[in-house]
Amino acid sequence: MASPICGGAKISFERVAEGQVALNLRVEVPAVDLKELLLTLTEVHGHEDLPKGYGDVSASPKSDRFPTFDPFEQIEDEIEFERPGTELALQEMDVPNEEETVALHDPKPCEVSAASVKVLRRHSSWVNGVAWAADQENKENEKIVTGSSNHTACIWKPSGNTQWKAIKTLRAGSTDGFRALAWSPDCSRLVAAGMDHEALVYNVSGPEHRQWEASGILRGHGDILRAVSWSPCGRKVLTGGDDKTARIWKASRMDPLCWEQVAILNGHCDSVRAVAWRPDPDKVRTQNRVVIATGLADSTIVLWQSHVAPHDRRSFEVFATLSGHSGAIRSLDWAWDGTQLASGSTDATTRIWHCDGWQEVAKLEVGTCAGVKAVAWSPDGRKLATGGADAILRVWTRGDLHQWNLAAELTGHQSAIRALCWSPDGGKVLTGSADRTARIWRVDGR
Repeated sequence: MASPICGGAKISFERVAEGQVALNLRVEVPAVDLKELLLTLTEVHGHEDLPKGYGDVSASPKSDRFPTFDPFEQIEDEIEFERPGTELALQEMDVPNEEETVALHDPKPCEVSAASVKVLRRHSSWVNGVAWAADQENKENEKIVTGSSNHTACIWKPSGNTQWKAIKTLRAGSTDGFRALAWSPDCSRLVAAGMDHEALVYNVSGPEHRQWEASGILRGHGDILRAVSWSPCGRKVLTGGDDKTARIWKASRMDPLCWEQVAILNGHCDSVRAVAWRPDPDKVRTQNRVVIATGLADSTIVLWQSHVAPHDRRSFEVFATLSGHSGAIRSLDWAWDGTQLASGSTDATTRIWHCDGWQEVAKLEVGTCAGVKAVAWSPDGRKLATGGADAILRVWTRGDLHQWNLAAELTGHQSAIRALCWSPDGGKVLTGSADRTARIWRVDGR
């Protein structure tokens, strides 16, 4: 007999002798993620059977707790592959998506109400990145993009009051995929980190956003690119990768379609897994300096600032290192006013850091061993959404600076939540999962 688990996995049982049954586990994964899956599994089970050439990984399992590994965790280097051409093939799609009604898991009274969830099914592999853009004047012009490991990103738009339809599929090659996505502040461009060392910048135009042009390639990282973030002004892009650097890019003045590297943030002691550009409203801007946060695989967060000279935005220096996590940093997000930074880690905690001395002011945890892969502040800064290896979307509400309450736990995904973001109106959360789906959750505050 066999039963499906985790979307792409199956367990089967076979009688091999009297009183003995063999258990077989089959997991379907993209080829580009085979190596990291093997390496991750060996963290718990040792590496005696690891194929030659996949490195030496030591294991230190603990018998008094659940295994901390996650088959969908992206930890080690992926198998290298040759990048095909970047020319896009655009395909029209008009497919229905499913609507489910879900209840809160262990609901907390008078905090957050949860209604329906939209299930967006179009990908054949893990959904690694999600981004939501809005048109304040016309909600019908809202658009969502979801990107997967299997070379496709889907663009969705509202269809009626409750449905969404996929209107375009971006294809970047037969073996390429998407790891991280981010809309520019004006929602006219999208930056997408590939499954290799590069990122693409797309210009979006035309009726119903049907015209997508790959207008720039961000090429310069020496290893896998992990994270992307736009500057608050929308003129620059920040990237981070396994080459232990973060880089800043800007469209050329001579040719807006040509992007050039304007700064390299060197000195990290491990892979850069998360990046975030601090918002700069006047009340938190310090001497007109740019502030950037980078999250590392060694569990630290590094804060960078541009030099004092008012027009020197190409030179950066480290002014703080935040320690407290015991696992790799997987996600960073600033509150809208730039006064607080949220970090999610494989140590199964989310931590809040305040700009007044850059001290940890709150630690959010639920007593599980499931790593936190994605964190996002609500637009008003009063709520925080987190998701991770246990496939549960959690919504937290703030009591005061040091007090956060778990307001809702929403279940539905069958595998790890790999990415999430809020809708611009703050009433919904979009999640992407290793179960190959994206979901829209209504989490209105009461």
